Amino acid sequence: MNSTIADSNDRTPVDVPLPTIPAPILERLDLFDAFWTALKVQPTGPALMYKTIAEQEVHCHELGIYPLVVGRKPLKPDPENTPDLAIVGPKTLSKRHFLISQEEGDYFIEDLGSTHHTHVSSETPIAGRHPLRSGDYIIAGDAVFVFVD
Repeated sequence: MNSTIADSNDRTPVDVPLPTIPAPILERLDLFDAFWTALKVQPTGPALMYKTIAEQEVHCHELGIYPLVVGRKPLKPDPENTPDLAIVGPKTLSKRHFLISQEEGDYFIEDLGSTHHTHVSSETPIAGRHPLRSGDYIIAGDAVFVFVD
């Protein structure tokens, strides 16, 4: 795709190639936009917006306590194994799927040995501690999250 601009010296139109935005970044922007517009109330600080495949509604969990463990809500009350953010969802989301931490204003995510892995803005599962940027999408089982800061 090109854009025509005038040369600064003689005002003659010149074709300048526009930068190509990679498909994964476009997908991330579309996903973020869809989540953001679906929220009834936008977060005022760092948050995880999320949706499972089975649900139509987008949820928002404002972050504030770290580390934050995210996982599937247990069927029976189990205070020792209930994650901080317990998602009602399919078994593809582990009971303790991933952890979000904050250090000196930076955010990180770490998979907690989940069966179906954790992916951050890519098809490749994360290994170890991985930095989070605002707008990153997180795939954990059948749940999709978008991190905003």
